[in-house]
Amino acid sequence: PQVATQVSADYFNRIHALLSKNVQYPPKAVQDGLEGECQVQITFDRSGVISNSVLVRKTGHSSLDRACLDAVSRAGRFPPVSPTEAPGTPYFSVVLPVSFKLDDEGW
Repeated sequence: PQVATQVSADYFNRIHALLSKNVQYPPKAVQDGLEGECQVQITFDRSGVISNSVLVRKTGHSSLDRACLDAVSRAGRFPPVSPTEAPGTPYFSVVLPVSFKLDDEGW
């Protein structure tokens, strides 16, 4: 099946915000001062149902990498994709960054 790898900046920002909202910094990682950024490739259909997520860039810390994938599970699904986004394409696969920085969120 056809998969679009681009979405509008507006939709990207919406799904990135949703993912970020579901990130939980592992307490032990906070305690140990671990930071990093991972990138997760998420595949979903037009209705926003997520079918797959894969880390395409790891943080170098297994607990943070796991937290990155857990955030996708917690998000559950994305908002439906607008009919104007890649019309006729049933699936989307987008890479989203997830940052773990101790000073950013007051962790």
